[in-house]
Amino acid sequence: MITLKQIEAFHCVARLGGIGKAAERLNTTESTISKRLQEFELALQIDVFERAGRSLTLSPTGRRILLLCEKMLDTRTEIMEATALSPSQGSILRLGITELVSALYLEKMLEEFGARFPGVQVDPTVGLNDFLVDGLRHNTLDLIVCPSLPMRAGEFKYIILTESRSKWMCSPKLLPQGKIDTIAELAKLPLILQPRASRFHEMLIDFFQQRGLYPSRILTASNLAGLRDFAAAGLGAAALPPAFCRAELASGRLQIIRTPYQPPSLQYAVFHNRTTTSPLIIQAATVVSEIIGESAFQ
Repeated sequence: MITLKQIEAFHCVARLGGIGKAAERLNTTESTISKRLQEFELALQIDVFERAGRSLTLSPTGRRILLLCEKMLDTRTEIMEATALSPSQGSILRLGITELVSALYLEKMLEEFGARFPGVQVDPTVGLNDFLVDGLRHNTLDLIVCPSLPMRAGEFKYIILTESRSKWMCSPKLLPQGKIDTIAELAKLPLILQPRASRFHEMLIDFFQQRGLYPSRILTASNLAGLRDFAAAGLGAAALPPAFCRAELASGRLQIIRTPYQPPSLQYAVFHNRTTTSPLIIQAATVVSEIIGESAFQ
């Protein structure tokens, strides 16, 4: 007989790449995970992993079964969501969000969480994508809201939210005409980007390299506020969400560059671990999806 605990163990080992990481995710021991895997394979009468020493690689049959197991875990989540009771008093929700989400939606989320989950303590953490994903993988965060690009396929349960569409912006002092007709002209401007470790940095560099160009000068800032302030000071052009720069655009310190060559957009989503059974986490994900609608970040 197959159990959900065996399915959880198989899923975590397959997606996280090892028994030790799966044990950490499921808050149990490596021997327990190994036992559940053995029972799982015995019940199915097949090998879901190909073993070479301590290395585990999904077998062809294991890859097919993994997709079915993820559907079962998602169905369990849907059942929990449909029948969940209100979260208990004293619960804590460890929420991970990007700087953009914090600036535009944190206050609204805290108000809504407070109204729907009285007595629940929300502990927010703001960070870059990879930091948030790492927190979710290692159970230091319960729920994260960030672009979906760093995710491994199938690793997390998610709800797609909306896109963040940035615009190229700069100070009128840098570009008095406020217009750029060719991408080569854009590449000649000093560009202000997030650090090289940022996935959006990579996307913007690819944006130019795919057209055979490379920016002539690159400055970096570690957060959106730094990018905005550097651009407003006339140091270069930056790809920024207009909603994050409303005051600067209204005052004229920043302008949106009129150009057909817009930065790539980022698809946002809210994520939690597929193995969670917490009513609070499952319901909180739905609340986030209701707050951040189709018109978000614009």
